[in-house]
Amino acid sequence: MVCRTLPWVVSKYRLDELTTVKELQRVLEKKFRSNWFVRDPRAIDLLIFKGKEELDMVQQQHKQRHHLINDYVVGPQQERQVEELERKENLSKFMKGFYINDV
Repeated sequence: MVCRTLPWVVSKYRLDELTTVKELQRVLEKKFRSNWFVRDPRAIDLLIFKGKEELDMVQQQHKQRHHLINDYVVGPQQERQVEELERKENLSKFMKGFYINDV
């Protein structure tokens, strides 16, 4: 259901100049997979409710464009840049902190 609405979201919120539908699908997949360890049925119901509520807010346009950009475009890009910096072994702790704050 979420992937079916992504093309509409990209066109309605004019996100096509910043990202693609495939990239948004990857971001959402990562968000879904980040909760793989949850086994409690009540917690699963809560996560489903929160996800449906988020989708409804986007579809009803209660969220503005900058909310979506921060949550699904810029935020994941910054996470990837931080992961790349952590892979570099020859940087000092100071330089890693500098690059992370500069992003």
